Amino acid sequence: MSGQVSGSGGVVKNGSGILTLGGGAGDATTNPVTGMTINSGTVTLDKASGTSALGGNVLLNDGTLSILRTGNIVANTNVTQNFGTLTANGGPLTLGSWSFSAGLISGVSSLTLSGTAANVMTWNTSFNATVAVPINFTGPTGGGFAQTGTGVITLPSPINLGNLSRTFTINDIPAVVDDQVISGAISAGGINKFGAGTLTLTGPIPLPSEWLSARGCCASPVTQRWARRRDN
Repeated sequence: MSGQVSGSGGVVKNGSGILTLGGGAGDATTNPVTGMTINSGTVTLDKASGTSALGGNVLLNDGTLSILRTGNIVANTNVTQNFGTLTANGGPLTLGSWSFSAGLISGVSSLTLSGTAANVMTWNTSFNATVAVPINFTGPTGGGFAQTGTGVITLPSPINLGNLSRTFTINDIPAVVDDQVISGAISAGGINKFGAGTLTLTGPIPLPSEWLSARGCCASPVTQRWARRRDN
């Protein structure tokens, strides 16, 4: 679909085929599409860099959302990924928020979350995994993280908190010692830790000791781990 797609309604993508929104690298016409649900197949966003082919809220139930160039998806788009693949063709990706339950994120050189909601990144997985994507929180307020599932997600890449204290809420997973693991470097801000789970920080943290506040039931392991790591 190389012509402009507009209107107040969203698009529901079914079927195994490929739906392309945009006419290629020379297409600089914005699509004011306000949302999409992808149930199967592939949706490819294919416009000039900095030109949006899709915005609003995106529900990825299965299939693939392929973003070919930076800016082909509106920077405040909220993506809920229940399954399927989210890819940015090797480039950076900016979203308002990202909620992940299952599936795959690939071809993303960095993920920037620009929203101001209480949680702009939510993990609700039932499996353990490692997500090796640098993450930047840039919202001027809010912009927290919540781990609400039963799977342990390890984040080994750098995390930039955008010069704010962000709220990290960690769920307690039964029979698991480390409920959320961050082994990448954390910079430019602080963490206010809530929830009964244990947040384990194993990577370099070039910040003063007062940067971390542990709150809520059973949050003390965070402070203890932080102090022990600094003492080493």
